[in-house]
Amino acid sequence: MNNQVNKCLNTQFQGFYKAGIVNPVTGEVKWQTDEWQKNLILNQGLDHIATTAIVEQFLVSKSGAGSRPNSIDGGTSEITQSGAIVYLNVRTGLADFTSSNGTYPASVQVGDMIKYANNSESMVTTVTNGFNLQVTPSYTITSGQTFDIWKTSQTGLESAISNSTSIFVGAGDGTYCGTTTVGNVRTHRRTFDFPIETSQTTYNEIGVGWNTSNLFSRILLVSPLILNTGLQLRFIYELQTTWTPIVPVYKSAGIGNWPVSPSTDMMGSESLQILKTSTVNSANGASAISDAGALDPYFISNGGLFLTMWGSTTSTALAAFGSAVVRTSSGTTANFSRGAYTNGTYTVDKTGVFPISQLVSSGIRSIGLGDSGNTGQSYAFVFDQPQAKNSAQTLSITFRHSWSRILS
Repeated sequence: MNNQVNKCLNTQFQGFYKAGIVNPVTGEVKWQTDEWQKNLILNQGLDHIATTAIVEQFLVSKSGAGSRPNSIDGGTSEITQSGAIVYLNVRTGLADFTSSNGTYPASVQVGDMIKYANNSESMVTTVTNGFNLQVTPSYTITSGQTFDIWKTSQTGLESAISNSTSIFVGAGDGTYCGTTTVGNVRTHRRTFDFPIETSQTTYNEIGVGWNTSNLFSRILLVSPLILNTGLQLRFIYELQTTWTPIVPVYKSAGIGNWPVSPSTDMMGSESLQILKTSTVNSANGASAISDAGALDPYFISNGGLFLTMWGSTTSTALAAFGSAVVRTSSGTTANFSRGAYTNGTYTVDKTGVFPISQLVSSGIRSIGLGDSGNTGQSYAFVFDQPQAKNSAQTLSITFRHSWSRILS
């Protein structure tokens, strides 16, 4: 039995930071940002989520002297969009898309995001000329919209000075490193201490990445940070993740050769159950991936750990998010593959296969990811009617995980 794609898992990402100045001798925090500030997650950072654990996107911090903006204000200029074509129809602010802007060779580059005043967003796929862009997704916006250009095509700092892989955990109580969960929002935090300054140094930009060569996100500081000799830059970064669906979604599972009479459809309800993801260890700042389960987009296996899919004859309704119903397993498989990933799509398909010897039943009422118990069940789909698989059939099911970022 073949499957259609089940678009069932969604995650939204946004990053926050605080910067501080520390006396490394006394441990005194001489200054720190009052409020959490936003950052810009780059395209290459979102792409990297497809192949690596969420908490491994920010293992390194980088600092620099560059001052180029993360966004360009279109001012009073206005654009319209017809399908995949954007047109600069009012040019009273930004005069065109292709003129240089500060140290950027052009105001708009492939991979940048256009955010409209109505909060619609489009990614630039082609800069056709000074007044026309090709973008995705397609919209029809006939009323002129003011806009901002978010420079998500960046790949590094403008003028890098220093790197830090030194993690500060403090008392190990989660203040500086760790993972916290409130409802369906899970926030991962690490704190980086930079080398002690040997001369007065001014920082304008900071970033985090998975190694010293690759940036996940970039921050332009609100005001320059000046460190005197003997002081140390401390940078706290939070990656906030919001997971859905957390309330039951009613839909058809869409599996080829189902339903089998007497069943007449594959309608049912799906929801996340237990939030199982990679986390940050509060005691040492290390990545904890043994609990990644189904929900990190990259995960199908890691060492001796495997993504598992289960099927059950249990028809009990979905539990409230954060809990799960024990579903007696009629078959479990770790036979998963991950589809090829295309940069810029922020979508991963994972396909699990029950071989002929697994899940042989005429009363299949639920399927899911993780395990079928009430502590590791990450996602479940409960059918309204029983489904059937015989001992001569295999059953493949594809689960699609999509993710996005909040620009501002």
